[in-house]
Amino acid sequence: MVAERSEATEMLRKHEQERKQFFLDQAKILIDVNFDYKPPVEFGWKHNYDGQGLVIIDTSRKNLLAGGSSIILHPERGLLTVNSNGQSTEYPGDNVPSWLFIKVEKKVNETLAGLQAAKVPA
Repeated sequence: MVAERSEATEMLRKHEQERKQFFLDQAKILIDVNFDYKPPVEFGWKHNYDGQGLVIIDTSRKNLLAGGSSIILHPERGLLTVNSNGQSTEYPGDNVPSWLFIKVEKKVNETLAGLQAAKVPA
């Protein structure tokens, strides 16, 4: 019984590590093309946030004031939530819905495409 519990704990730890690595790998894609990770000015004002991050989900001001948060991809810390006070915390690794993996990957691909299009001479 103890061995089974230990194996399950190790499996959960490994799964969480793989989730975190997925987000860091996504961030690295943009690091490799020199993306600056500066969020839009409006995002910084609304969240009192002056850090780095690719905005994945930008929550409305009303939801922020009600205790909600937005989600960003940070180049070194992975997936974070940002509240209205500018506090950023790691997104709970054991609670990442599958749609969020898809949304992050899509946002990274859209950003990458935009960067590559900007480099193509007219």
